[in-house]
Amino acid sequence: MVVMLNACCQKGVVRSARICEIGSTRCRATSAGTGKTLGIFKRHLGFGLARKDSQKTQPKKIGADEFKLRRDKVVDLAWSEPDAKFEQLLLCVPSSRTYYMARDIPYVFRQNANFRYLSGIMEPDSLLLLHSDSKEHYRSVLFLPDADQEHKKWHGPSLAQDEVEFSSGITEVHPVSYLEEFLQDLLSQSKGLQLGVFCDPSRSWLTNAYSHDSSPATFSVLEDCVMQRPKNWTTVTSLNQHIQEARVIKSQTEADVMRYASSIAAMAFKKAMTDTEAGMNERQLWAMIDYECVFNGAERLAFPPVVASGPRAATIHYIKNSEVIMNGQMVLVDAGCEVEGYCSDMSRTWPVDTSFSNPQRILYEIVQHVQARILRNIENLGSDYGSYPSLNDLYGKMLDLLTEELYREGLFGQFVDKKKAKDMVTRTYCGHHLSHYVGMDVHDCHLISRGRKLEQGMAFTVEPGLYISSEDTLFPEEFRGTGIRIEDIVWLSSDGPENFTQHLCPSEVSDIVCLRRHRNFLNPIV
Repeated sequence: MVVMLNACCQKGVVRSARICEIGSTRCRATSAGTGKTLGIFKRHLGFGLARKDSQKTQPKKIGADEFKLRRDKVVDLAWSEPDAKFEQLLLCVPSSRTYYMARDIPYVFRQNANFRYLSGIMEPDSLLLLHSDSKEHYRSVLFLPDADQEHKKWHGPSLAQDEVEFSSGITEVHPVSYLEEFLQDLLSQSKGLQLGVFCDPSRSWLTNAYSHDSSPATFSVLEDCVMQRPKNWTTVTSLNQHIQEARVIKSQTEADVMRYASSIAAMAFKKAMTDTEAGMNERQLWAMIDYECVFNGAERLAFPPVVASGPRAATIHYIKNSEVIMNGQMVLVDAGCEVEGYCSDMSRTWPVDTSFSNPQRILYEIVQHVQARILRNIENLGSDYGSYPSLNDLYGKMLDLLTEELYREGLFGQFVDKKKAKDMVTRTYCGHHLSHYVGMDVHDCHLISRGRKLEQGMAFTVEPGLYISSEDTLFPEEFRGTGIRIEDIVWLSSDGPENFTQHLCPSEVSDIVCLRRHRNFLNPIV
């Protein structure tokens, strides 16, 4: 539930006892600036008490039962491989490695999404093997780094077996030094049987599983097993397609985590929208969003954010975030945070001044109207998932709507017909897709076609944009050097579509203007 100031204060004056209503929720604003009134504003706009409230709504962690169901699903999918002629399966899923930016200085660790999806384990340099000797049975075997006393002194103890079993449901846990013996036993037991092996066909999973330099003998066994391939190992192929088939459909628990991550990001965005001032550096807004997300419960930002002011916003993935924000500009921010391995992703664009200039407003409302119409179309489909379009269908709709809106405003001029105008929108003025799947990776499940019809459980973005470079020669000069993107996440629940972010952070012109005009009231100098 979010309340924001509405357009009733169009001249920037908050009248006494003015009631602003959005949806079914009200906030009372007075010009007195009392502590009580300020508390109301802070609570409704995502500051102060909202932080305590957000902790109460933190979703439950994904447990061992769900990890077991995921492994079941992936094994079933692997057995359903077209034209499969194998009699046993071996699925190999490596963790992420520890990488170093300099001697003894590691990069911040992020677990491999597939490994985390199937196990929940956060240890680096580990390996999960799923060995199935029939369609009705398989065993999960986890290999963790050997931890001697020196390692414990510097990095702490490794996970104990009971911790692994409690969190992931995996009962067979070994040090990675046992991997050589395990594979030799497997080769012996599977002699004469056709064994389907699913792993990365490259060597990357081998080096993830074990260091070549520290244990050449073990690496040699892995090399023999996978790269040279014993005769009865009939299939060596990637497991990614099968895991992504499972990951693209989000459970209720996954959706709860993503909703929570989205609420945290929305809170951070509102703080940034409120506190933006001319003279700030873009990296200061980046730092503000990062701080607000982590303070309110996120593990980290989900990706390097776009914080683009003025003409830099016309660069779709501008991430230098190093320039000074100036009056008369707009700021485009594309950011999200990560909670329990799941990402949020949203974009907003707002003026540095207390209102949009007329050219800014015209372009912004074009993008906002396009997004609103697409979201409304999705909402109208409800839970009738047999009639849902694909993401590519929605993208085609966006191109039509953007062209229609730009044409209606006369921005293409009288010498550009609609067909040519749509080509220009596609190639120049919105060079990205409308949507991507979202989940454990912000651009999730890239192997799942965007031409596939949307299904219950999928989560995806709706993010139309409009980008007009400073060098553009078609649009009038006052429209050039502008970039606008509005992005929200939609999850297709059993009851129909749910928008995780739209109603938590303003995207309409009137609401953004009121938020910007009252920033001094909401953040008084004490």
